[in-house]
Amino acid sequence: MIENNINKSKYHRKEPIRNFEVNQSMYDLFSNVNSKNLNSNAIRYMTHRKTYGQILNETDKLANALKSIGVNENEIVGSCILTVPETASILLSIDKINAISFWMDASLGEEDIIKYINEHHIKTLFLFEPLKPMMDKIIDKTNLEHVILISPMEYIYNPFRKKLTDKRYIYYSDFINTKSKTPIITKYDKERPSIIVQSSGSTGK
Repeated sequence: MIENNINKSKYHRKEPIRNFEVNQSMYDLFSNVNSKNLNSNAIRYMTHRKTYGQILNETDKLANALKSIGVNENEIVGSCILTVPETASILLSIDKINAISFWMDASLGEEDIIKYINEHHIKTLFLFEPLKPMMDKIIDKTNLEHVILISPMEYIYNPFRKKLTDKRYIYYSDFINTKSKTPIITKYDKERPSIIVQSSGSTGK
């Protein structure tokens, strides 16, 4: 028998750095952990900054907007974007309304995008705007009712926007300003997944 005489690291702690309740939603956990940290910078993107308080405010507005278009509990909401400042609010807002987010690789081909959208009955999708020409070609082959465009141009002074003629599309910054407020009760259900990650199966997700 080999004895384990490995010394514990000098960084080993007997007590956790922070105690928190694990049986809560992702949205509630983020809110509670950062309740005293709202003015601190959470995200840096190019020359832009977002505090924890700004993320929560944007998340609440986005959650209200999602409810206003009829996103229901346990409904799967798709996301096909790059890592942008909006990512945090998208993730948290979907969780706040007790829905499930499905994250797709933005480099997927048209056939795979159609497959994942239809297999998961996705009606609402967050989409990186440069992918819109591809989506224009396939949107009628999907169940999509709402496509919320995340534009990198939003971070450039006086951005030029393309006019949207298809009512299924809307820019993110317009969408979160939807004048609607629906009471939202965030529920914790340990059996409900918060996130589904698109996978070929080989990753074991």
